Amino acid sequence: MESTLLNLPIPDRIIKIACQFEGLREVKSNTTWNNALLTEKLLRVMKPTGWKPPQPYCMAFVQGVLIEALSLTPKSHHHSLRPVDPLDVDTLWEVKTKLCPHVLTSYNNLKPQISKAPQVGSVFFMQKGKSASGHAGIVLEAHKDHIVTIEGNTSPAPGSAEKDRNGDGIYRKKRALKFDKTDGLHLLGFYSPF
Repeated sequence: MESTLLNLPIPDRIIKIACQFEGLREVKSNTTWNNALLTEKLLRVMKPTGWKPPQPYCMAFVQGVLIEALSLTPKSHHHSLRPVDPLDVDTLWEVKTKLCPHVLTSYNNLKPQISKAPQVGSVFFMQKGKSASGHAGIVLEAHKDHIVTIEGNTSPAPGSAEKDRNGDGIYRKKRALKFDKTDGLHLLGFYSPF
């Protein structure tokens, strides 16, 4: 899979890596999932983020996917003829140093790069009311009035803010493209690592 990913643009790499985990459901909260092979792969992807079970993992999922997508370079695949893109190296450093398992800390670290315009492959950030709690995921589709996302540590159906940000697996979701502040989860913005 890695050699085919190498030839894809970064947003496509991000999506392909993230979507392999779609439908993975927790067996033990924030610790073990229902597919042993994919659990092993997910834990490997999230390892560089500093995430530890049983912490919430939505941001670790996002950061791990970005690190994996941006780490695919000729250095790790010496047989490739693809030139090293300085943007990949700079962005990888940014993703490794400014993102962390805490959503709002990551958002604040990236505030100058946050946009209100979603792009396919970008990260979305949400906040729960005025609290320090949040949620993050990856944009799969961007439309005029909504986004389609893939998210870790969420629930498969719309529900309470708590179930939305601390659910039981990795799922595809449709979210309104609204920035209105609410007591529940509300959209803060987007970070595009490309």
